[in-house]
Amino acid sequence: MGRIVTLPKKGGNKLRFESSGCCKLKWLKLKNLTIRDFGPFEGSHVIKFPESGLCLIKGKVVETGDGSGAGKSFLLKAIAHLFGGCKDSANDLQSWFTESAPEVTAEIETQQGVVVVGRHKGLSVASNEKFKGKAASAELDKIFGMDEESRSIVTYRGQRQPGLFLSLSDEKKKSFLATLLGLTVYEIQAKAAQDKITRLEREYSEQSKKVEYVRSQVSDAQTSLEAAQTVAALFLSPGPEKLSVAKECIGNLKKLIQLLQQEIDKVKSDILTASEKELANIRAKISAVNKQSEPIEVGIAKKEISTLRSKADSLKIQITTIKVFTSRKVGLVDNLTKAQYRNKILQEQTCSECKRVWVGPDAEVALQENVGTIATLQQKIVEIDAALLELAQNEAELFETNRHLATEESHLEQVSSSWKNTRQQELLALEQEEKNFKTRLVTEFRNSVSELTKTLEANKNALECATIDERKLVEADSQAKIKLAVVSERESQVANLGDRLDVESRILDEKKNSLCLEKDIFALVGRQGFLGSIVEEVLVEIAAVANSILSQVANVRHLTIEFETEKEAVTTGNITARIVPVIYSRGRRVPFDSGVSGGQHAAIDLAVDLAVGEVVSRRRGSWPSWLILDECFDGLGGVAKESCLEMLQNYASDRLVLIVDHSSEFQGLFHSVVEIEMVDGRSRIVV
Repeated sequence: MGRIVTLPKKGGNKLRFESSGCCKLKWLKLKNLTIRDFGPFEGSHVIKFPESGLCLIKGKVVETGDGSGAGKSFLLKAIAHLFGGCKDSANDLQSWFTESAPEVTAEIETQQGVVVVGRHKGLSVASNEKFKGKAASAELDKIFGMDEESRSIVTYRGQRQPGLFLSLSDEKKKSFLATLLGLTVYEIQAKAAQDKITRLEREYSEQSKKVEYVRSQVSDAQTSLEAAQTVAALFLSPGPEKLSVAKECIGNLKKLIQLLQQEIDKVKSDILTASEKELANIRAKISAVNKQSEPIEVGIAKKEISTLRSKADSLKIQITTIKVFTSRKVGLVDNLTKAQYRNKILQEQTCSECKRVWVGPDAEVALQENVGTIATLQQKIVEIDAALLELAQNEAELFETNRHLATEESHLEQVSSSWKNTRQQELLALEQEEKNFKTRLVTEFRNSVSELTKTLEANKNALECATIDERKLVEADSQAKIKLAVVSERESQVANLGDRLDVESRILDEKKNSLCLEKDIFALVGRQGFLGSIVEEVLVEIAAVANSILSQVANVRHLTIEFETEKEAVTTGNITARIVPVIYSRGRRVPFDSGVSGGQHAAIDLAVDLAVGEVVSRRRGSWPSWLILDECFDGLGGVAKESCLEMLQNYASDRLVLIVDHSSEFQGLFHSVVEIEMVDGRSRIVV
């Protein structure tokens, strides 16, 4: 357990920190802290904190005797790592001497009892029940009544960091105050109203354009309707009576034309009936001529020609066969010559091959065989000679047959041609007779229906004129109906567009009413209304408490602070909601950055942070009872640092302020000291 050294107050408690006492504050108190394998700290280390007062975190490196680098900041980072504000990752905070993940555990006292908060590989919160992970984060936010970022702002000020509140941007100042004062719901409502206003203004503008567009359409449609009415007045309908008369006239003409045509057809039928017998006789004669048979002489000639052709074909076959048979004669004659020569040799008893004398039975046998061969060849040659004689006879007969055939064919052609010519002349005469008769019939028919035809043509012309007139009447009636239909359509279009204009106008009115309502809501709960009033009231109160604190410190009692919440743009005149600190020195406004010294600036930052904690805690009724300041006064002169410590001394009457500081001249202002010692790179709490 860490050693707590209680020191006497220097010069007593001369400063008074004013509080309204309007409610009993519910402090969240930091009771103790346990760290394990954290930065330069190896193993487990437990520190028990006092409930209130200024606590100096003091360090020493044994090898150098210097306090820098002893691990003081890691002790405070452990608290910030647990509750919020530490920028280092868990890997950066891991012990230098082990691979284990850093572990931090703390006990805080709440109105509901002691709560144990731990962070090892994840966050955990244990009270009546245990929470881990996201559930633990939500439970911690619920206990503190603020999120991690807000806890960081009100509890932890790291090395080389400016004032917690004044260093925030305008938007973060607003968000911070809204969160801590429970104004988030109004922020949400105001933001929702502003979003709706933006959306409705866009929709109202679009709807206005739509209404103007529909109104222009109505105007255009009305103009178009008037033009259609003017045109329709020029196209008058002929009326049903004229159309009925025209149709009746056309019907009468058609009936008359039909009667005339029937009369003409009757005359034609009568003439054809009367002449049908004569036409039938002519057609019968033509049919009889077409059916005439060939003369008997033609039939006999055709039969004779057929017989001669058959005989000629038979002779051609015989001649071809004999020619094939007699074509062997040359070879037989040659063989006979050779056989006779061989016979001569054999008779001379000489071998026909080697010419030697050949005697004995073999020679006799060869001679007899050769004699038989000669006889056979001579017999065949005789037969061929007889066939050649027959061939000559057949060729002579074929010649005579072909001559006779040519004579018969010539005779047939003459007889047949004569018969055909005679029949053709008879047919031509009959056809001419039929043609002349029909010509007489046509002439007779025309003469008979001449007057009827003239009357028919006149009525057809009248029908054509009546039909044209009727078509014109129908077209005029159709045009008039079309123009009236256009007028009706445009009247309907004007009516529909008028109804649409009414609907769009009602929608425009609804958009306008909704927009006015949202503007009223925004004006009521927005920064110009309730929310702005609350924020401005809180800022005035923060400034009053900060000025009260500054008035009790010698080197800054002539300084006061105010907050501007609106700023008008010079060029546009637009009002911008802002939170800008304004410093006055003896009633005269001075620049915040250059009008005060560094020490005075530090005092103002600290006074504002203390005032924020006081005001918001009074309004909320609860607040973390500790504040961590890590080397926040380095670079300040002795007077400025003493002034800041005196402020904190009064502030720490019921709260715990943990301060890392290297100076030893102001230790008398601290109520307790936690000493950290580093040996061989390992830090420990001095017991």
